[in-house]
Amino acid sequence: MKPTEYSWNAIAKTLHWLIVLMIMVEVPAGFLMTYLYGPGLKYAEVTPTAHLMGQIHHTNGFLILLVVCLRLGWRYAHPSAPLPEDLPILQRRAARATQGMLYALLLLLPLSGWMALSALADSAAFGKTRIWFFTSSDLIPRILPPRAPNAPYGYAFYAQFHRWFIYSGAALLTLHMLAALWHHFVRRDTILRSMWPLAIVPTPTTKES
Repeated sequence: MKPTEYSWNAIAKTLHWLIVLMIMVEVPAGFLMTYLYGPGLKYAEVTPTAHLMGQIHHTNGFLILLVVCLRLGWRYAHPSAPLPEDLPILQRRAARATQGMLYALLLLLPLSGWMALSALADSAAFGKTRIWFFTSSDLIPRILPPRAPNAPYGYAFYAQFHRWFIYSGAALLTLHMLAALWHHFVRRDTILRSMWPLAIVPTPTTKES
């Protein structure tokens, strides 16, 4: 189950691209949930869609947290595919730093969202707090005591961190994607192919003298 010299194995690739697909669901669902939340409290015809977006965003967020933990556990127990030997040291450090920050944000984003929901007390303005997991709002517990929405260390405090993490994650993910494309189309090395689904990157053979 170890990676070849220049390629990740099937489990690492599966976890990587599963997280990518989950993010592609999570981000638009989150923005739609935020956009529809207020109207959903006022207009009965909007409420089912607002609740659906909340269910998708919350459930997917908890599943992302689980899959990222699995990915980190797998990464800890198995070596990574090494970078090309001729890659400059600064680019190696930048690549590892970007990966580390992406892992951190993939943990901090769902955790900060969970903390924001946990800290949000039921109120006339916000309605009943629901921490959705699929169609149930009772399976996932609060991890913080509820407070008034604008109280110190209440919902607004943790939601602000959640927003910062979103924009930081978007910037890092864009950098990560551009770097992968640069490696593939400009530098023409194996970085992108080493994680691409079904791609096989053979281990280079050493010529005997």
